[in-house]
Parts: sequence; structure tokens; C-alpha cells
Amino acid sequence: NPIRSRCQNRKRRSHQSRTGAAEKRADAGSVNWQGQSNGLMYSELKNVEIPLVKTLERLGWKYAPSSELDGLRASYDNPFILSHLKDAILKLNADKGIAPDQADAIINKLQRVETNEEFSKWLKGEKSFKLSQGEKAVTVKLVDSDNPSNNTYTVTNQFRQTITNGKWEDFKHIRPDIVLLINGIPVVVIECTFLG
Repeated sequence: NPIRSRCQNRKRRSHQSRTGAAEKRADAGSVNWQGQSNGLMYSELKNVEIPLVKTLERLGWKYAPSSELDGLRASYDNPFILSHLKDAILKLNADKGIAPDQADAIINKLQRVETNEEFSKWLKGEKSFKLSQGEKAVTVKLVDSDNPSNNTYTVTNQFRQTITNGKWEDFKHIRPDIVLLINGIPVVVIECTFLG
């Protein structure tokens, strides 16, 4: 039907025009547009996600696009920003003489932690690690709660993470709207909803 075809073409052009304009407006801010073309998702991005990230930036969090952070991760299975975490371990534990290869060994151990309770103890500085055979274990600090300015605060959006026990075979990753990381460790996940 020629009339239906013209209407569909007009709708397609209108949708492409709106999507392109939306991408330009989103790119004008500091938050990266992640290719979402759905109008509702754009509303969430424009009315919730971008304003929240801008507020967090004013509070001292540094925005980094998830595409930039992906290059600093071992894989989507690994939630840590490895270079941030390694730098923090070396800086916050300088008095304990932790070497770079020992920091890597600590990160390797962190990647194998299976319970929230155990990981919470690591975050609170309640866990120790034996740097070498025959030495006493040292308590490892991942976050400086005494002097918060010693930490790095990163906010990102659309941070992809593998779902190991996903219900659907085709749904292997999640992308939370906003993730807050301290020293390369994800500590807060935020899903944005626009009620307007």
C-alpha cells in the first residue's frame, strides 16, 4: 500500500531525526549516550541519569564512560577497574611494603571471593594477606575510611556485567544505568526510572 509505505518512511525519518538530535544533546553533556533509541530510555537518560551524574560530579565523583572503563577490566566477568584497584592497594598499604606483584595476587584473591559477607570484610579492612611464605599476614586496606580524599571516586553509566546465572540464554549481560566505584570497586548500582 503506497500510503502506508509513505507513512512508515515518514515515521522512520522522524524517529531517526529525533534519535540523532537526542544523541547530539546527550553528547553535549559529560554523560556518554550509549546508543539507546527508545523514547522512554531517552527520557530516563535526559531527566534522571544525566542530572544524577552531574550532581555526583559536583560532589567530587569523576565521570568515566563505560567504554573507557571496559579497556581497564579483564573481562565483563570481572567488575573491578584493575588499574584503579592496584593503585589504591599500593598507595593505601605503602607502609606495609606491598609490591606490585603482591598487589596483583591480592586482586586475584578478591576476584575469587564468593560471598558478600567476606567481601564486606575486605572493604572494611578486616582481612589480611600473607605477602610471602614464612611472613606474618598483613591487614590490607582497599578503601581509606579515615581519610576519604585518598580514594578515587568514579561514576559511570551503562556498565556491562556478565550474569553468571541468567534465566535466559540470550540475556548474558546486565547494564545498570549508573554504577559508583571507589578505588575501582563497584559499590553502588542505581537503576533510573522516569515517572513523567
